Amino acid sequence: MTAAVFSDLHGIPSRFEKARRLADQGFRTFFLAGDIARNGKPDLQQANVRECLDILLAGKPDVRVYAIPGNDDWRVVEETMREFAEVIVPTDRAYPLDDAFSVLGYPYVPITPFLFKDYEKWDDERYPEIPADPAEVEPAMIAHQLNLEGYVSRGLELYDFRFDPADRADSISADMTKLAGLSDPRKTAYIFHCPPFGHFDFGFSLGGRIHIGSRAIAGFIREYNPWLSIHGHSHEAVSLMRGEFTFAVGDSIGVSVGSGNDPTVLNGLLIDVASRSVRRITL
Repeated sequence: MTAAVFSDLHGIPSRFEKARRLADQGFRTFFLAGDIARNGKPDLQQANVRECLDILLAGKPDVRVYAIPGNDDWRVVEETMREFAEVIVPTDRAYPLDDAFSVLGYPYVPITPFLFKDYEKWDDERYPEIPADPAEVEPAMIAHQLNLEGYVSRGLELYDFRFDPADRADSISADMTKLAGLSDPRKTAYIFHCPPFGHFDFGFSLGGRIHIGSRAIAGFIREYNPWLSIHGHSHEAVSLMRGEFTFAVGDSIGVSVGSGNDPTVLNGLLIDVASRSVRRITL
């Protein structure tokens, strides 16, 4: 079984139209690794997701889409995707992919400089270090390219939110421990929006290129050797790696979708899950 894999489509209808061409050619399994909707308030994202999934799925009831939200999506995106019978959002449990493998998704990323906070968390209890002097906390966060303040959503409404540096119990690291117990990692394809720290996790700031990956996700891969992990989030990763888009950690194989920033182009992957053979595609 070969899956078509995309990430960071950002609600651009023409990208979903390009993905539909693969469905027209007979591909029946799609993975979408987050940042599904265009930038905007929850009501705009809700309408946008409905429009884009209608484009991808219209007239294709036998297509299955395994999709997760990303850090540029509000929670209504996850809820809206579940309206479609063809879409499975595997963020609550492992779902069967075929007779041999399951699919699990994880949408969260470490805290970013941006204002969308529905799918952000502290990475772990150690990083970044928090100064003991409260007056030094904010400068330290700025130095680490973190914005502790922003908004979370409930339904279609937005509310002010601020991460508490003194409380990191709800972290990506804690979630990884739970994730490992939901299925056999050696028989699971994981869809992460975030890449592991140090692997295809390039971002940019005013100070230049930075790492935007998760140390906790990297630790999960090292410890549990998942069969396959799929990652989005870094638009520039593949181009900066001069066309490389796979990495190996132990017996685990990871792939970076690397969507790029050209809205007229759809970059993605074709993956045979059983053999873990991967081919880069541009539509």
